[in-house]
Amino acid sequence: MNEVLKYHAPYLETDPLGRGLVGLDIISGKLISTRSTEASELLGQDFGRAQRELLNQALPESLGLEKSLATCNQETVAICGVPFSENRAGLEPASCYEIIVRQISACPITIDNERLASFGITKLGTLALPQIDPVSAQVVLGTLAFLLSSFETRTLYIGGKHAMTYPILRAMRMLFNNIGLVWIDAHTDMYHYEQMSSHDARRFSDANVLARILEANPSIADKTVLVGTRVISEEWSRFLRREQVFTLYDIEREGITSVAAKILERLRKSRIYVSVDVDVVDPAFAPSVNTPVAGGLTSREILRLINLLCKSERVFSADIVEMTLGKESTNQTSLLGARMAVELLVGLRRFSE
Repeated sequence: MNEVLKYHAPYLETDPLGRGLVGLDIISGKLISTRSTEASELLGQDFGRAQRELLNQALPESLGLEKSLATCNQETVAICGVPFSENRAGLEPASCYEIIVRQISACPITIDNERLASFGITKLGTLALPQIDPVSAQVVLGTLAFLLSSFETRTLYIGGKHAMTYPILRAMRMLFNNIGLVWIDAHTDMYHYEQMSSHDARRFSDANVLARILEANPSIADKTVLVGTRVISEEWSRFLRREQVFTLYDIEREGITSVAAKILERLRKSRIYVSVDVDVVDPAFAPSVNTPVAGGLTSREILRLINLLCKSERVFSADIVEMTLGKESTNQTSLLGARMAVELLVGLRRFSE
């Protein structure tokens, strides 16, 4: 196990007023702040306890997980629900995680006919996020991602709004230096801060989440690629070069197999995180998304892209976000989401250093 569990609160964020830091004490499960009397003692304090005790107590049941993190290790492939919103914690009454997990049984094999049932998946359940403010929810999610990554647990996160990817990647970057990011999305998610209407929007909006990720982790920028983008402006040029952006026009011209090969060549020495905003798919194939945009990938193209990325054995963790399955009258989007989940879970199993 990595020697990274040094603090009671390993993941910190600036509090809503910008006057201190907020963290989650993973022993007690309590949110703490540097402005509280106990925080100065907890933040930065060495654990000094046996590893087994730490694992058994990390993130107690009050946070909604069905499985103890004591079951997680470098052999584990896990799936976790994250009902994260930029404005509040909580999504539809029936979470996307629950729906996707149910639908996975309807598609137990990959497009290569590899059977998902041939190995165990640890179903962590849906993380119960605090509804105090987005910062607190971000801290809880970041702490979970930090712990799972420190145990070398390969995890698929089911969201939730795309803003949830920020704390997950920030936590991973605390542990790994060689992260490559494949951002599969109809949008660039790099809206300029000065054009955001409020301070909270600048900090938590889906519209600028990728910009926030790259500003917080500059070393990831050269190892980031955008795929499927069709709502695009020059905002991406603040961080990326043109060859790192694969628009729908590029995919149509080159084909999805060629695009996947170019992505893997750029990220060949990286531990890859794949983030899939389902609005990258054309609404004809996935209508139940938060921000549908016409002219997207077909269901076959998205599945093939994920399959090819996963065959590289470099995909360590991933997320699937922006579905509105609780409002879906048919199972069209959820069935596609489940097939993407199966491809990713099998791909996480293949991960090799």
